Amino acid sequence: MSYYIKIPNQGIQRLNNRRKLKLIAIYGLIRSQIKDNTNTASYPEKDLAEMCGVDVRSIITYIQEIQSMGLMRIIGKKKGEYPYPYNIYEFDHLEDDFSMITPNLLFDPNLDIEYKGLLILLKSHCHEGTNHMNYPSNEEVANKLKIGKEKLSNMVGVLEALKYVKRIGYSLIIIDPNILMFYDTRDPYNIGYKIIYDFCLSKGVVPPIKGESRNENLGQILAMFPPELLIEELPKRFKKLPPNISLDYFCQGLRNTHKSNKQKLQPQIGFVM
Repeated sequence: MSYYIKIPNQGIQRLNNRRKLKLIAIYGLIRSQIKDNTNTASYPEKDLAEMCGVDVRSIITYIQEIQSMGLMRIIGKKKGEYPYPYNIYEFDHLEDDFSMITPNLLFDPNLDIEYKGLLILLKSHCHEGTNHMNYPSNEEVANKLKIGKEKLSNMVGVLEALKYVKRIGYSLIIIDPNILMFYDTRDPYNIGYKIIYDFCLSKGVVPPIKGESRNENLGQILAMFPPELLIEELPKRFKKLPPNISLDYFCQGLRNTHKSNKQKLQPQIGFVM
């Protein structure tokens, strides 16, 4: 089983029928079985049916629908402990425009299969490199996701009550740790941005867009305060945050703090008479 699962954003957004949330989750389950950096996987239809709470015939129909959208291809059969062979699937290699999730999301016993599919779909619409998206109204987002407005409203309400998502103003933030913000978690820029992101959420403010993270502001912030110091400095410097925040705001405030600290450390020069 893969430690992380790549989900093609545009690929799942193309799904457009009443079963789309189930199809997204089933696609993720099959893709979770990719091993050894290959693009192939297999998952017994019987096991998929049990995971999804449906019969095997329904699973076969779902697989055909996923395949018809070009998300995967059946390239053969595999024999295992079951009396009947099951499919081997091949996937396209994903270079960009994908989301990252962990298998824990797909095997979460607290969520129905459709809720897992909705979380993955919401992530595909988040601002690049973030876990939040614009959420002006249930009606507008329902049209964008091609889901019924009442169904979306009810499902998001359940996810919010269970603390998988959070609404702040006209934004929806995914707070489930099994949905990753970005691919390279060791990148210093990503680490610094994640610290600022979590700090904003702790203050009840929508974080700045990740698109700014490669600009001069974040570079200056990390030059002044490496990640281990940034975690300590943010709550000291910023007791409150304005509703509309940017990385420039943090850069200016931390620059003033850094300058003040340097002045305090300068040696005092005097004359002895």
